Amino acid sequence: MSVSWPLAFGGAFLGALTGIDNVRFVCRLYGVDAEEKLPEIEDFAELGKYLREPVRSYSSGMRARLAFATSMAIDFDCYLIDEIIAVGDDRFQRKCEEELFVKRGDRALLIVSHSSTYIREHCHRASVLSSGILTNFPDVEQAFEYYASHELALQPHMSEAPQAPNEMIGAAVTAAIDEIGTQNSGLLHAKLRDLRLQEVSSVDAAGLVGNLHRGGLIAGAVAVSEFLMKERPDEPLFFVTSGDLFAMRRQHRPAVAAYLRALDVDPSNYWANRNLATEYFNVGRYPEAANYFEKARTIAPSPEQALEMQTMAVDSRFWMDEPAEPQSIQILEQHPIHVVNGSCLISEDGSSSRISVAGLARNQLNLEQLRCVVEAHGQRHELLPAWAPNPLRRMAIAAKVQAFEYLLYAPIPHEHGSLTCRFELAGLPVLEHRIDALSVSGPSKAGTSLLESARIADREHRSAACVLLYGQNQEEMRPLDVVRMAENLILLGLFHEAHKLLWDWFSQHWFDFTDEHADAILDMLCVEIARARLPGWRQEISALLSQARAKGESPSILANEGHLAVAEGQMTLAISHYAKASAQLGDRQLIHFARGIHTARFAGEVESPRSKSSAKINDEPEFDIVHLFACDSHYFCRYAESLVRSSSRNKGGVALAIHAHIVDPDEPSLQTAERLAEEYGIRFTTEQSPPEIRDSQVRRAYFTCARFLMAPQLLASYGCPILITETDALINWTWADIVEHAAGSGSDVGFVHSALWSWVPWTKIPAGIFFYAPTDPGHAWADYVARFIQHAFDRQGGDSSDVWTVDQVGLWLAQHSALPDCRTVHLPMASILTLATGDKANVLEGV
Repeated sequence: MSVSWPLAFGGAFLGALTGIDNVRFVCRLYGVDAEEKLPEIEDFAELGKYLREPVRSYSSGMRARLAFATSMAIDFDCYLIDEIIAVGDDRFQRKCEEELFVKRGDRALLIVSHSSTYIREHCHRASVLSSGILTNFPDVEQAFEYYASHELALQPHMSEAPQAPNEMIGAAVTAAIDEIGTQNSGLLHAKLRDLRLQEVSSVDAAGLVGNLHRGGLIAGAVAVSEFLMKERPDEPLFFVTSGDLFAMRRQHRPAVAAYLRALDVDPSNYWANRNLATEYFNVGRYPEAANYFEKARTIAPSPEQALEMQTMAVDSRFWMDEPAEPQSIQILEQHPIHVVNGSCLISEDGSSSRISVAGLARNQLNLEQLRCVVEAHGQRHELLPAWAPNPLRRMAIAAKVQAFEYLLYAPIPHEHGSLTCRFELAGLPVLEHRIDALSVSGPSKAGTSLLESARIADREHRSAACVLLYGQNQEEMRPLDVVRMAENLILLGLFHEAHKLLWDWFSQHWFDFTDEHADAILDMLCVEIARARLPGWRQEISALLSQARAKGESPSILANEGHLAVAEGQMTLAISHYAKASAQLGDRQLIHFARGIHTARFAGEVESPRSKSSAKINDEPEFDIVHLFACDSHYFCRYAESLVRSSSRNKGGVALAIHAHIVDPDEPSLQTAERLAEEYGIRFTTEQSPPEIRDSQVRRAYFTCARFLMAPQLLASYGCPILITETDALINWTWADIVEHAAGSGSDVGFVHSALWSWVPWTKIPAGIFFYAPTDPGHAWADYVARFIQHAFDRQGGDSSDVWTVDQVGLWLAQHSALPDCRTVHLPMASILTLATGDKANVLEGV
């Protein structure tokens, strides 16, 4: 078909020629008789004598009139409209509308616009352009649903949307919330109905919810979301938005229910499948996550989103220890590279920034020739190649393609709401990707260096700002700075970047430093290599340790060689390495390799988990679940009340028993326990630590093991599931969600599948959160772990700090020798807000 130039575009007119001469020129280009068309153009443009004046003397409005009149004089099969053709005054605009949309109603129109009203009024189909990808929809409303979900969804991985176009409704709804509040939902819903909120387009209504949430009116956003779901039960977008609100508040069960309701309305809703899968993944429900990620992949609106979903499905199966079997990645045949994720953090004063762009590429592509650049304020910044995130690396290995990541630490002006990164291959542009910039606060005191500012941010536990500021000074960083930055990267989930930082520092500076923090860098690097669990990780650690040995035989090298020997089942060799490390350390014991010592020494000395079918199980238990924690008197007085209060207030209709076990109680701790028993109904037991424990550090360590020593008898006496937590923590989930997730799934044991931080490469189970069910395998686990802990204490003689981690070794060994029919469930770290990484006293003040 013949296609017009963009209507009302006068950029091709020659300024030195008159309006008439320009019309003649354009007509000749399109093979039209100019003299025949001139009267029609002159009449429509209403320029009078000025039509015979040079175009350079025209105002922009006059040029637009001439351009539009010329466009109407030449017949096209398809007209291009860039934004709204609002030319001239109201009368002339109505004239344009009549000429184009009525007289030419049988022609095709291609409109680019941000106006939802304009699109809905004139279009039957729509496409959405985002990050260089055009996604087509057969129906306009489907396009707006996608646009709303993509731009307005509330989860952090979504883009923040512009303000909803209907500002009057938004202001009226906000005023109604301020006036009525959210407690009286009936009255508030009646007011929203009077405001005719139910008649607002789904896009604008979702935008209103987003604006309320971003404005801090969390309860208002929830109330409006509930109203929309009630009034528009056939609109899946509202259920997705509601699910996002619940997910952000860590309310797993209502979030899942909302997403499932959206899928009841529309099973092929991409965002419902995607966000439901993400919620399942975040709480450790990997089988369900994999299924919904794979469903989202098949209906993803764009190739990049399909690739992202496929990557997450592969990663879900990785955490289930299942082999990755991805579908063929045909989209890589369409383009040489695909961006899967990107992020941009900018300090509020613009003094620092961090940009990351990662994706997958064809194997035939030479990544050494690939460049990623960003331009800001006339300056060109080239991002440096880095190691790709672990999920992408696993995907690349499974699909036999390449994974990449590019990073930049450089000051970028804060006023940038988004940045566009451009990929170049051998100097030629191949792809552009837009990243929304997220600003973070960072200290900017006059005269303070960025490195010192990073240390200040670190002390104040602002890990995002700390990472930005440390990243500007990597050449000047001391080993302690490297350790702290790596720890903060790990806390942000940026394991691959921590890996790269540690490896670069090790390669360049390992031989220049002799302090303990240099050894810590080697330890952390071994952990990060093992955490990724990519093919050949053991060989990589072995090569790393061989390289480190050129500096000498340090305790850290020996300890990590012991870990590696344990991972390979060479217990005798492991014991030899650990003995040498201990001899070099003298009185300074390295707690971080205690797990390896216990495994190497005691793994074969304790009978494996055995059937407990003779255990008496209460058919009608008094409680649905028991919350068990143990500590000494000091920890109990400091943290128990906060933990008990957070646990009690999150009962969620569950019959909950809170059981505290106090080791070496004193009078203040007993008084606190009795008060909590009266106020919250907790139950507590006490014991004196074994008299043979003479080392004070071991005595402190004992209470971490006491909870597992108590677990078998409590499991039998209560006859219901037990969830064990740390003391310096807060319960974030409702217990109804925890019961449904763990006990309700028919599981025998539950644990966090991978610790946020682990000093030993092969340890996957932290002791911080653990679940026992009163089933035969559950009793067998509890019995084995208790026997292993007791055996280790008996053998150690109570004089070594090695026993700090004996409980985790017992859990790990129990997993590897569990009964064949034992059913496990992964517990979410999100269910517990740990305080160990911050100033606990300050955090607790606000509880």
